[in-house]
Amino acid sequence: MNSQPEKDDATARAYAEVTALLREGPQEIGRGVLRPQDHEWIARARLALRPTSGPTNVGAITREFDGIAIPLTRRENFTRVLMRLYALKASLEEQLPGDARGAFIGVNQELNALQAVSRILSEAEGSALVVDPYLNHEALFELLNVVSEGIELRLLADSHYTALNDQARAGVVRWRAQYGAGRPVSLRLTQPRALHDRAFILGGGKVYLVSQSLKDIARRSPATISRAEPDVAALKRTHYEQLWDDSGPTI
Repeated sequence: MNSQPEKDDATARAYAEVTALLREGPQEIGRGVLRPQDHEWIARARLALRPTSGPTNVGAITREFDGIAIPLTRRENFTRVLMRLYALKASLEEQLPGDARGAFIGVNQELNALQAVSRILSEAEGSALVVDPYLNHEALFELLNVVSEGIELRLLADSHYTALNDQARAGVVRWRAQYGAGRPVSLRLTQPRALHDRAFILGGGKVYLVSQSLKDIARRSPATISRAEPDVAALKRTHYEQLWDDSGPTI
């Protein structure tokens, strides 16, 4: 019989794989020829859903994957597989220990998205580095309003993609004047096209990966915030701390 830590570890691995499938995979597949990366994603999704394939739904799941191979039925069957993955993710998340959970945010649930971001930032110890290539002034001000007092907020955006304007810069200056060292904030822009992830890199060791940019999270499709496994978290932290050091101060 497996011990509880072993069960938790197996659940965490399954959760990480399903979250990666939802984060990295396509949101829709057209009727054209499937690309090698599409076939790879489909194979991984089959494996992820295998444990859920009980006697009552194994046939349905098989038909759905078979239907993805047929251009005329591809879209509807892909959508069904995608919904199964979202359901599996929600089920696995319920089984995780509290400190390993991320968040699933449905379409147009922007308040839920803000609450999820606030909860993630509340886990920071001393500092939080937010990585978002497309950061804009609305997302910036939302982050400022939810981060806790005493947490150093560092924002890293991409100079090619970001839409930060003079209003955002002026707002940060006013924020600093009002709150000073009690709620410090700084922003840096990387070289063009240097950023690809969206992430919360928290003081204390935790790293969360976000499936969409904060400026339009969950507006057109569901979004996920998932905690990175320790080896991935260490790599992300090292990489983005180096990019932070290499990027000059912006605000």
